[in-house]
Amino acid sequence: MEARESKPAAPAAAAPTPDSAAPALPDWLTTAFLQEALAGANGEGEGKGGALRVKGFHAENAVGKGDNYASLMLRVRVDVVETTAQGERTAQRSIIVKSKPLVEMSRAWVEKTLLFPKEQRMYRETLPRMQRLLDGPLRGQPFARLTPRALLNRIDDILVFEDLRDQGFKMVSRQCGMDLEHCLMLMKALGLFHAMSLVIHEEDPASVVYEESFYTEATRSDFEFFMPKSLNSLAEHVDGWQGFEHYADKLREFGKTIFGVMMNIFAETEERFKVLNHGDCWVNNTLFKYSESGEPVDIRFVDFQMCRFGSMALDLQYFLFSSPRPDIRTEKMDEMLSTYHTTYLQVLKQLGCEHRAVSWEELQQEMKRVMPFGVMSSCNLLAIVLAEPSEAMEFEGITEEEVRSGEVDIFAKTLAGKTFAKALRLLLPYFEKQGAL
Repeated sequence: MEARESKPAAPAAAAPTPDSAAPALPDWLTTAFLQEALAGANGEGEGKGGALRVKGFHAENAVGKGDNYASLMLRVRVDVVETTAQGERTAQRSIIVKSKPLVEMSRAWVEKTLLFPKEQRMYRETLPRMQRLLDGPLRGQPFARLTPRALLNRIDDILVFEDLRDQGFKMVSRQCGMDLEHCLMLMKALGLFHAMSLVIHEEDPASVVYEESFYTEATRSDFEFFMPKSLNSLAEHVDGWQGFEHYADKLREFGKTIFGVMMNIFAETEERFKVLNHGDCWVNNTLFKYSESGEPVDIRFVDFQMCRFGSMALDLQYFLFSSPRPDIRTEKMDEMLSTYHTTYLQVLKQLGCEHRAVSWEELQQEMKRVMPFGVMSSCNLLAIVLAEPSEAMEFEGITEEEVRSGEVDIFAKTLAGKTFAKALRLLLPYFEKQGAL
């Protein structure tokens, strides 16, 4: 079933419009399942004040078309009766239920890369340790929390979270991109996240070491097919941009060697640059809360399926080349990086871990070393970020064999987006100047 609600007003950000089609619901989404979730099966739930009885529920897609490809995200409104010492009262609770995508091609990719076990481990082991730092030695920081609370995290490939929208959190429109105020808040939060991971690594290295999911020998055959194919498809569009024809040839050449280049980037990262990466730090995986006048005052990171222990520059480039407004990206790059670096240094000092810090000059050098990762973020992720719903990639009803045979081109529609073309025209000369293309 599907419940409708009006789109909340937001002076500086917009909530995504849920997909209008009623979602197909998994068989396990029952009143009994929801009762367990609301009781707080992992100790952070909402039901600790008394016995809960679920009367019914309504579910809708939590995100719009083109906003998410690696999971099924449902917003579930649950009608409950709660028994307390004062008697019974009825209420409605809203939660977010996350599970594997139902579309077969997406589901197979998610299973191959073990995305759900990774995120579940993050919520069981690592994020609680970060929260203890925020509640203890870092109390008084601008951010008292960086992530939503997980209400249920004991069933394989299923996660249940509090609904941040009920607390006033919203996404920035991915097509519009983040303005400087939002970007600087995110840079501070990311600096805090990275620094905390180093402190935890000092105490217990295994608790923050997550292996790379995508650029591995297990995925080599997939990426050596799909990455050149997407870059060749992009090059066909770039061929038609007057004055940019030589970039089309560069993109084709880039595609021939990019998997090996990426493998080398990961293998050659010096230990001093390694932190716990969010791994998928882009506009749709960040929510903001606002003051009455519309300024962002708080932030939450979501979606830890792609976390890795690797170069801090990977997270930075993934965000910087996908999510800020184009003018902010070109004009305020150093300011954004400086804000990140300052916060990172301050937190390490506050936690007595200054010996793990890198200098501003070292950070700049590392950013340049991993720049091919930024090129890939721009050529693939940025196209997804800027795509209108009508330009979103389609996986439903498509098999991998159809894509490999050339019968279906899943990239063409997204890479042909006009907003993406405008943004990429600014970035290709930049990457060429940096020697990454």
